[in-house]
Amino acid sequence: MTYAAMDIANYIVKKSIELKRPISNLRLQKLLYYIQARFLVETGEPLFCDEIGKWKYGPVIPSVYHEFKKYGSGTIDSISEQLLVERNKNGDIVDISVKHFNEDDIDLKVRGKIEETVNSLSKYGTFDLVHKTHEQSLWKQYEHAIINNSFVEPYTDEEIKQYFSDHPEVRIWENK
Repeated sequence: MTYAAMDIANYIVKKSIELKRPISNLRLQKLLYYIQARFLVETGEPLFCDEIGKWKYGPVIPSVYHEFKKYGSGTIDSISEQLLVERNKNGDIVDISVKHFNEDDIDLKVRGKIEETVNSLSKYGTFDLVHKTHEQSLWKQYEHAIINNSFVEPYTDEEIKQYFSDHPEVRIWENK
């Protein structure tokens, strides 16, 4: 099953709050990237369907970034309720509702892998994770364009899967 990145992000934020492990938007972005890479390598399928952009500080899921950007570089202190806007074929709004996060909507085994990955990455500082993503050719080959604010295509699931499959040394969630 593929989830919305916001559901996975909310789960990570909720657990971070419960465990009293402060998490910033930047750190959340890197965790989501490595979790997605893990699922692509181990299952062949993405965990979430949202695109991952190649940004200045590494991989970013724009939908999640914009939801939590109000925290700046500070600690995210609550999960985000999502506003759902339903439109008809003409683009007119026909319904607006709030989607409340429920961790039980995420499979128990998936939650276990998420927590395992987050725990294994906890030994790395946020900027260590940024640096590690900057060392990867997936980002490095576009560095000049990214730094100069030129448009760069987002990561594809296939390129992430291929890169992490071909380079087991970058699967830092496996490092004990």
